Amino acid sequence: MNNMYDEYGCCSSCGYSWCEELSECIRVWETECTGHRRLTTMADFTMEELMLFVIGVLGALGGFMVILQKSKCESICWGCCKRNVEAVIQEEKLKMTGHTGDTPRIPEPENT
Repeated sequence: MNNMYDEYGCCSSCGYSWCEELSECIRVWETECTGHRRLTTMADFTMEELMLFVIGVLGALGGFMVILQKSKCESICWGCCKRNVEAVIQEEKLKMTGHTGDTPRIPEPENT
């Protein structure tokens, strides 16, 4: 079996878990299983589960910060990002041509 399935053959990444009373794989939000542990308060979670949650949240925040940096955001509010369009254009010019085009060019001598 691969990592998606538990020891009973339930697809845990699909939301299924084993119900001993029914002897089948169920989704707890679809089918009632009295043997399942109810997670309704913080006291219902183990320290390992809480730490995994915290690590997941911190990982998501880290990923969000990388996206903000890569998107050249000047400022952010909930649900929107004010992008520094000039910085994005400069970066694309640099990738495509090797320079940004902002370097002053030496004027060609005039023919007199």
